[in-house]
Amino acid sequence: LIETAGLDASSKAALIFARSLLTSVWESLWQKVLAASKATGTTVLTVSGGVSASTLLRDYFQERAGASGLELHFPAASLAMDNAEMMAYLLWLKLEAGAKAEPFDIEANLR
Repeated sequence: LIETAGLDASSKAALIFARSLLTSVWESLWQKVLAASKATGTTVLTVSGGVSASTLLRDYFQERAGASGLELHFPAASLAMDNAEMMAYLLWLKLEAGAKAEPFDIEANLR
């Protein structure tokens, strides 16, 4: 995106652009979390998955959670994995426990 915007990746403008993009994504996520919290009355939330390893995102969410009266919990960064990685680990655990492979119950459409 930085190159598409015609910016030098090492320039101050590129850093500002990247930070603005991240902030926009985080704010969008936060607004969804806040709306879900209000809709359900939930005040204690857990952020997980690979995104939860980001210290910048953690700080962004913690600041907003405090101002909104919400309590956030994050896993240790060493335990915050990509979803695909978590699913692969789950499959490995199941196979180790003796689970057998099953055929897919859907037809793939590669068009």
